[in-house]
Amino acid sequence: MNNGLLFSGPALRVTQPVGDFWVAAIPAAVLLEATLPDRLRLLTDPAQQPQPKVDWELAGALAGTQRKLEGERLKQIAAFIDTLEATFPNSIILAVDEASANEDALPTWTIVAGEGGQIGKLSVPQGARKARVVDGQHRLYAFTLVDPDTSKNFELLCAVFFGIPDPMQAFIFATINTNQKPVRRGMAMNLYGYNVEDRPRSEWSPEKLAVFMARRLNFEEDSALYRRVKIEAEGAPVPELLPGGKRPITMAAVVDVVLGLVSRNPKRDRELLASRTGLLTRGKRTALPRDDRAPLRNWYVDERDADIYALLKEFFRIVNGILWSGNQAILIRAVDIRALGDFLGDLLRRTRPATLSDAIDAVRLECTSVFRRAREVSFGDPFFEATYRGRRRVENALRLLAGEPIWDQLTPNDRPDYERLLGRRSR
Repeated sequence: MNNGLLFSGPALRVTQPVGDFWVAAIPAAVLLEATLPDRLRLLTDPAQQPQPKVDWELAGALAGTQRKLEGERLKQIAAFIDTLEATFPNSIILAVDEASANEDALPTWTIVAGEGGQIGKLSVPQGARKARVVDGQHRLYAFTLVDPDTSKNFELLCAVFFGIPDPMQAFIFATINTNQKPVRRGMAMNLYGYNVEDRPRSEWSPEKLAVFMARRLNFEEDSALYRRVKIEAEGAPVPELLPGGKRPITMAAVVDVVLGLVSRNPKRDRELLASRTGLLTRGKRTALPRDDRAPLRNWYVDERDADIYALLKEFFRIVNGILWSGNQAILIRAVDIRALGDFLGDLLRRTRPATLSDAIDAVRLECTSVFRRAREVSFGDPFFEATYRGRRRVENALRLLAGEPIWDQLTPNDRPDYERLLGRRSR
C-alpha cells in the first residue's frame, strides 16, 4: 500500500464477444477489503404492487446475482486453503461500477492501458467503492476464516469487468453455473490416484490408496476383477463384462468399497494429510484420528496396505466364485458392489479381526455361506432399486441371510418385501 493505493499491479486485457475485461492477480486480503458480495434479492414484490400491473411487474424486479453464503461450505474451503495443496486456478469475477462511484464521490478502481492497449495497470485506491463479486464468493470469503498472513500472501486470479450492467452480470453468473458439466466420478477418482508414486505411502490419502487398489485389482492377472473395471482414461483396455452384464464394473464403485473400509470422512483425512506440519512438510497417516468407525481404520493408519489389499482380493475372489459365476451373474450393478462392500464392513465390525489371517478366515466362512444363499434370492426384483435406498436393501438382505438380528431395524413398510423375497430366512 502506497500513495493511497490499496493495490496496484499489472493486468491483461481479454477481448471476447461479451466485451473486454482485465485479468489480474490480486491478494485475497485486498479483495476482502475492496469487494462485497452481491446477493440476489427481490426489489419489488408483485403482490405488494398497485393494480393494474404491466407484464414485467408480474415477475417482480431483481437485483444482484449471488446466493447466500453457506457457513459450512466456507469452513470446508478454509480448511483447504490451509493445506499445502491449496489452489484456485479459476478466476474470481468482479464488476466495477464506475458510474455509481462517480455519483457518490468515492474513488474507484481504475485501469490504465499501456502502449498497444493489451497490458494495463490496475489500481485500487484506499476507500474505493467496492467491486461486486459476480462469481467466486465462497472461494474469496473463506479467507475471512484463515490466518491474515495467508490472505496477504495468497493471490487470486481475477477477471475484472468495468461498467458491465446488472443484467449482464446475472447472465454471466447463470451461464457459468448452468453450463458446467460435472466430471464423472470414476474419472475424478482416477485423478485422485494420479501418479501414486509421487508421494510416500505414509502420506497417501484414503482416495489415493483406494484408487491404487482398485487399479491394481483390475490389472493383476490373478484378481477376480482382472480387466473388468472401467478405467476412465484414454488408452485403457476395454473391460470385460460379467456373465449377463450389460456394462462393466465402475471404478467409482470399487473405490467406494475400499473407502468404506478405511475412512468415514475421506475429505477430512485428505485435508489433514495436506496440512502444513512444518516448512513444506505434510502430515502422516499415523497422526490421523483413529476413532473413525471405519472397520479397517487402524490398518489404514498403521499403513497395513498389503493386508488391506490381500483381504479385498480374497473377498472379491469369493464374490466372483459364487455370485458372478455361471451363465448369469448377480449383484453386479454399481449399487450392488457398494452394498457388497457395506456387507464386508458389517462383517469386519462384528468379528473385529486383529490379524489378516483372522480376517480372511471370517470372510471365507461367512461370505461363502451367505453368498450361496443369496443365489436363491431374486435380486432383480424392483424392490432392490438402483438407488441409495436399493443399496441399503441389498446390504440388509445379505445381513439377514447372515442371521444378524436386524429385523426390528428395518423400515416397517419394507418388511413384507424382505419376507416375500427371503422367506423365513429373514426372521
